Amino acid sequence: MTDSASKINPGHGPLADKAQLQAYRNMRQTAYTRLLSLRNQGLSVEDAVAQKALADLEERWSKGIFTGDKWISIVYSVVN
Repeated sequence: MTDSASKINPGHGPLADKAQLQAYRNMRQTAYTRLLSLRNQGLSVEDAVAQKALADLEERWSKGIFTGDKWISIVYSVVN
């Protein structure tokens, strides 16, 4: 429903374009998939934090209110 010229109000943060919104969605999917795998292996949230399971995503994505460790805790609370 959008094109590359569209501006999107994501609800938090600045206006974004379609590519930025897709990148954010991809990051969230990567985090979810990775943490679901760790949880399915029986690792606790503390183990996932200790492993720095999202360290490669932090440089780009942890400039907001959530650090990688906090994001792990949030995602771990909802993965099935």
